[in-house]
Amino acid sequence: MSASPGSDIPTLLDEEILANLREDFASTGDLDELGALMRGFLEHGAESIAAIAEALERGDAEGVRTAAHKLKGSSRTLGASLVGAVSAQVEDAGAAGDLATAAGGLRELEIAFSRTRAALTERFAT
Repeated sequence: MSASPGSDIPTLLDEEILANLREDFASTGDLDELGALMRGFLEHGAESIAAIAEALERGDAEGVRTAAHKLKGSSRTLGASLVGAVSAQVEDAGAAGDLATAAGGLRELEIAFSRTRAALTERFAT
């Protein structure tokens, strides 16, 4: 995970992962497919955040953990470093049954996801 020099806070996007993805998809002439993949991530990411919120409302720590785990994996795979890091924190809170911490993490996750959505939409808008 990329981090700013001297900081434990990950960058919004991992530029190395994004460059590698772009290179891989460009090498096969599938840049449109990469854009579709990113749009799918944003759609499914929003669904995962909604699932976390719903699980919190139900008091379902395992539901929180599961939805956060899914978002963590896809975020890290596609270079959304900050969303991946915050998702990991929410996942850990869910695994520990700590719904108060998970709820606080959800607020952070919503902000991180909003910023990530804006940055990815700008890059992959087509």
